Amino acid sequence: MLRSLNTKIFLLVFFILALIAAAVFYITNRDVGRAMYSAEERSIANVLKLMELNVAGRYKGLLLDKVGKTQEIKRYLTDLSATFESGLDHFAQMAEDGDVSMERTQTAALDWVLSMPANSTKYFFVYDGDYNLLAYPGTNLGGKRATDFMDIEGRHVLEAARAEAMELGEAFSTYTWPTLNGTGTAKRFALFGYFPQWDWVYAVSVDIGDVERALKKQLQQIVNVLDQNIPQVEFAMTGFVFLFDSSKNIIAAPDRIRRLLEGGADTMGELVNTESNRPVLEDFMAWAEKDKKAGPFSFSVTGKDGGTISLEADVAYFKPLDWYIAAVAPVDEIEAPARQLLAHISASILGVFLVSLLLALAFSRHIARPLRLLARHAMTLPEQDFSKPAEGPSPIGDLPKHHDDEVGRLASSFVFMERSLRENISNLMEVTATKNRIESELSIARDIQLGLLPKIFPPFPDRNEFDLHAVLVSAKEVGGDLYDFFFLDDRRLCLVVGDVSDKGVPAALFMAITKTLVKVAAERHDDPAVMLNLVNDLLSEDNPNTMFVTIIIGILDLETGRFDYVNGGHNPPIIIGPDIRWVTGVSGPMAGAMDGIQYKHLATTLAPGEAILLYTDGVTEAMNAGLELFGENRLEETVRAMPDASAREIIEGVMDKVHEHAAGAVQSDDITMLCVRYKGPEA
Repeated sequence: MLRSLNTKIFLLVFFILALIAAAVFYITNRDVGRAMYSAEERSIANVLKLMELNVAGRYKGLLLDKVGKTQEIKRYLTDLSATFESGLDHFAQMAEDGDVSMERTQTAALDWVLSMPANSTKYFFVYDGDYNLLAYPGTNLGGKRATDFMDIEGRHVLEAARAEAMELGEAFSTYTWPTLNGTGTAKRFALFGYFPQWDWVYAVSVDIGDVERALKKQLQQIVNVLDQNIPQVEFAMTGFVFLFDSSKNIIAAPDRIRRLLEGGADTMGELVNTESNRPVLEDFMAWAEKDKKAGPFSFSVTGKDGGTISLEADVAYFKPLDWYIAAVAPVDEIEAPARQLLAHISASILGVFLVSLLLALAFSRHIARPLRLLARHAMTLPEQDFSKPAEGPSPIGDLPKHHDDEVGRLASSFVFMERSLRENISNLMEVTATKNRIESELSIARDIQLGLLPKIFPPFPDRNEFDLHAVLVSAKEVGGDLYDFFFLDDRRLCLVVGDVSDKGVPAALFMAITKTLVKVAAERHDDPAVMLNLVNDLLSEDNPNTMFVTIIIGILDLETGRFDYVNGGHNPPIIIGPDIRWVTGVSGPMAGAMDGIQYKHLATTLAPGEAILLYTDGVTEAMNAGLELFGENRLEETVRAMPDASAREIIEGVMDKVHEHAAGAVQSDDITMLCVRYKGPEA
């Protein structure tokens, strides 16, 4: 029974459905439950954020009131300061005019300051650069020095105010200072001004106790409003929000908070987290200092029946008021929506699983029968000889007629595959034989072509006047590039480099003809222009495919370094020495395209030590994978770095750079280079 294809298909589908169901159950319980749980947690976080924004908004209004009152006090102090400074300017002018001595003027000025009305609400005082109080309406400083008192930023108020007033002209400061009778201290706000004529600092100081008391009253009103609104904030059935300060005093809380005290704690400050054995509010304050990415804070407390209640809380710290805002909900209530959703999803998955099994059973029975037939036929395929015609009709030939579905198309594919295999194997055998024959012929042609070119270097080891090297790399088995060199006589060396317009076998044949014609022309003439005229006419006579060749024929005089040449549409040679020179002259178009062309004789001179490089466009037009050409600029940069290199080193250096540029890209054209370094007649 278990070996039946029908049973195996059914069991396979059963296990697949079981795995899918298990995966869906797992993912649903994990991800959906987690998502629902996370949604409830985000709800708690949003409630906390809204409450935090509510507190921040109310505090902002309180702060704006404080700023407004502070600005009003500043304007008041600025007006008084301007009047006071005018009086000091008057006294300073008297001393400057010489009517009264400086000492008497300063004494009169200080008496004037002390004569001004002074009370706890407002008074003036003056001190010098040594922080001595020159004029102060109070009786004493409570046994302390003037420099002992600090501003709200923890700085010595007289020193900080003097430094800032000297730099900016004036300074505002909030500080604690003794009362005028020296019996206590009060918070004050003053404007300090610097009087440079006498190096004095004067201050007009006001009591800000009334402002502080008004702000405290407004803050208490905010607390009262929050205490009324917080009970209306509900989430997760019995979740709640409350506020407390760093002294663990409850600022505002709903009645639902009493549920946490049913385990025996009298106040929230005494409530203990059973997981850490620390007060819950202390854990809340520590949690508020952590990275919020850690998620909500989990804790447990003792319930009224002695059991444990698991809860989660999100806590935020509002630093300006030193308040903590906490949103708390039982874990059971947070998990309840996820449990309900998971129960519904699980029931649906189970129903779909059972229905799918019934459908899988029927489907496996339907497809098993023709599949068994296809399987038996597939087992016989390795035994067949596909190089011969089939013997009789195929045993699966009737299946496509009876099964108009995937099974029928599979059977048709088997029949088509078998027929195609026979045809393709027969064709492949013919193509392989043909290809082997062509490759053998091309290999012979390549050996013949390379045999036509000089390939022993150095070619003239007994001649010290020059150093010569050449290379040809075909893009295919055979190519259309050519090079040659030979002596016309004892002092003149003939150099030839050409590039046929095609590739492959036709180009190789045209190349061989061209090389032969150049040799023939060189035996008759010693002028490279006349030589190319003859070669061009002979190539053009019988050229049905209109092939042509770009070519340079040059004659180097080893006694003088004179280089006579003709350039038939070819790449310009490059002379390498202390400087780089391009030989840019062109004698005429490419050879072989049209007869009767008269090519222009050109000449240049090589100095001893200079080299000349002849090359084909396979060098400058070598491309990388991005279709970027090697180009003449890279060629010039390459040879510029080798001013004294040998001919072989120059060619190998250029070839290395071409390969580096191509970076593995397929070679698209033949590459040919011929380099001669002229050493001079005395070498």
